[in-house]
Amino acid sequence: MCKDKRPRCTRCGSRTGLARVSPVQSIELRIYECSSCGQTDCYEVTAEPGAPWILLTGERLTEILSAWKRSNKEEGQ
Repeated sequence: MCKDKRPRCTRCGSRTGLARVSPVQSIELRIYECSSCGQTDCYEVTAEPGAPWILLTGERLTEILSAWKRSNKEEGQ
């Protein structure tokens, strides 16, 4: 993704860099890190073309990260 289309950091506003893309349940989890302040932002992305990305926070973030961790443990067994 070109620099001007990467999401801005929710803390300092700088452009973030993609750190990881992982399938979780029926969505894709995209994790962006800010090289300026170290903030990590997680986005829920669906396969629907043109669908908005959802910045994950609170309970939804906890739910998705728990599912991601479970799937990683299952793959490691």
